Amino acid sequence: MKKILRFHKSLRLAISGLYTCCKEQSHFNVHLFAASTACVLSIYLKINAIEWMVVCLTITAVLAFELINTAIEYLCDMIHPTFHQQIKKIKDIASAAVFLSALSAVLIGLILFLPKLITNF
Repeated sequence: MKKILRFHKSLRLAISGLYTCCKEQSHFNVHLFAASTACVLSIYLKINAIEWMVVCLTITAVLAFELINTAIEYLCDMIHPTFHQQIKKIKDIASAAVFLSALSAVLIGLILFLPKLITNF
């Protein structure tokens, strides 16, 4: 029973983190919009199971990198609230991880959706 309660508490904390990110981070909401668009397009184009797995993993990667980036930014701001060159480097590198995952998502989307869109229209 204790394990179930610990799991429930962990789940609530994780959902709270998602809610905080949705509420406070406009970039996270942009990624959510892009993810929703990809899902709608996937349904419309009737992609197969493997393509769905690729879409889901890609969406998860981008959102996870954005969550990690946000956590790093909050931590850096707490440690050093004013400008600091090393903190800037840390934030820029974390942001670059999000950028690379988002760029990869766009490329994967083009590879998956573009041929289907061309043949459907």
